Amino acid sequence: MKVTAPYLAAALAALTLSGCGNATNTGTIGASLFGRVAATVTGDAPAPTPQQALTRAAIEASPTPLILVTVPNRNASATMTLAGQNAGKTTWITNDGIGLTLRNGLLIATRGLGEDLMAVDGQPIAAGVAGSGRRIHDYLTGTDRITRPAFSCQRADKGMETIRIVERSYTLRHIEETCVGDDFGFINSYWVDQAGKAVSSTQFVSPSVGYLQIWIL
Repeated sequence: MKVTAPYLAAALAALTLSGCGNATNTGTIGASLFGRVAATVTGDAPAPTPQQALTRAAIEASPTPLILVTVPNRNASATMTLAGQNAGKTTWITNDGIGLTLRNGLLIATRGLGEDLMAVDGQPIAAGVAGSGRRIHDYLTGTDRITRPAFSCQRADKGMETIRIVERSYTLRHIEETCVGDDFGFINSYWVDQAGKAVSSTQFVSPSVGYLQIWIL
């Protein structure tokens, strides 16, 4: 069994920021605020991180809620807009059709990434909660069959930490979740507010996709 540690990118050599619109606002954000950016490292000058490429003023000017998501394994980043809400779940999309679903900031599904996380069954993370739990991930195979690997998880309270998300500081509780399955494992990190919502996180999708870093803006 292999546990895959999160890869936290300090700087991306090639960063793509793609905005997204909904049915009534197609392309507006992408064209005016979060257009495609290509950053290349030349000499000793680092490329901007995803957070550095955004501003708080731009976020507040957006007509729809936004999140920022990076895929470190693919050296890519995108802003996503809220596509819908239902029974405590929020669905977010990019303008090129990639989507994910969150519940209180926890990743429960992805679409358009390849080896997608189709669904998650498991205990939710609440503010300050440590202990054990169980997760089941649904994956769609190349033969259109669903596999459902199960994981035993331990959650550790790492204490309060102050983090910065696009020019704004938050003091949040850091919860680290270590999950072990028969074939592979992973470590998720959540920075959770008093309401139990993960405002910032690093969450595992699948072995080929790796982790997503998610910031609720």
